[in-house]
Amino acid sequence: PADSGVTVQATPVNFSSNGVGAQTIMIVNIELNGTGSENYKIKNDATTVAVTCEITARPITIAGATATNRDYEAGNVYVEADVTFNNAIGTPTKGTDYTVTGEMDDANAGTDKTVTVTVTLTNGNYSLAANTTTTTVTINQIDPTTPTGLTGLKDKALSTVTLPDGWTWDTPATTMSTLGDQIFKASYAGSTNYKAKSNVDV
Repeated sequence: PADSGVTVQATPVNFSSNGVGAQTIMIVNIELNGTGSENYKIKNDATTVAVTCEITARPITIAGATATNRDYEAGNVYVEADVTFNNAIGTPTKGTDYTVTGEMDDANAGTDKTVTVTVTLTNGNYSLAANTTTTTVTINQIDPTTPTGLTGLKDKALSTVTLPDGWTWDTPATTMSTLGDQIFKASYAGSTNYKAKSNVDV
């Protein structure tokens, strides 16, 4: 028949909000068109129809991670870290859209230490299937703490004064022949976390 091509055309409209879960109903404009459309009308002369809609979180992935080198801090396994993303709109902001932690297996100094980077999204418009990745970091050795508060007996050898682990007197046979505060030279052998030092005033 001549009017067999009649269709209902729905005109797309924009979401009123772009946030996940912010809109569940959309009002769509509708009209009849095609040959013979004048012979028909939409029930109740409707020009719009309400349809259900949903905005879901945009899936993103971690593109890469970095960690900031720092000096050794006793017992601290955490380092400053950041990440970049694939498939995000613009550039998500750290502290606003996501948080990051970087954690090493141990707190020791070293180069190319593995850091486990964990991302927590705080912007509900994104979703992240895998929220961990790895990178590497360098933790620098630091200077050892110079021994203090040591005491010795007059006319005894310097070797009779016990130093902390790793420290040795440069001239252990020296006799402490003068009363009062004295300065002698000592050296530190170095360790995993502390630099070697020589000729240190103690």
